[in-house]
Amino acid sequence: MHLDDATDRIKKAESFVPLLLRVYATQNRPRIKFYEGTEGLKHVYEDTLTSTEPIRVYATVDDMHSALPNYFPEYYRRRAEKNISIRAIVPETPLGKERETLNKEEKREIADAMKKIYELAWAEAKRLNEDKK
Repeated sequence: MHLDDATDRIKKAESFVPLLLRVYATQNRPRIKFYEGTEGLKHVYEDTLTSTEPIRVYATVDDMHSALPNYFPEYYRRRAEKNISIRAIVPETPLGKERETLNKEEKREIADAMKKIYELAWAEAKRLNEDKK
């Protein structure tokens, strides 16, 4: 390889740096944290108690309660005391139905979430229909 070839390659590589910096956003990047074990799982739930907006969740209540036995009744109470509502879509299991009876007390809004999902689906279907014309 000649010196001129190497110099040309370096110049080409340097010309890509601004593009790479734009692609690799250095600000406002989402942060990802990993947690392990039951203590990590508790940490995730405790972090939700700092939310300033309703929490949105797809969950399996049975799995939650079996993963952290005796944790959730106290968690639900603390979340409700902080007036942090939650919109949850959960499978219809006996435990899920039992939890549903406490929706108002524990600030869950399943019906509202389903209404919003329906309205979004309706708007998208309407847009797609208009696009066909």
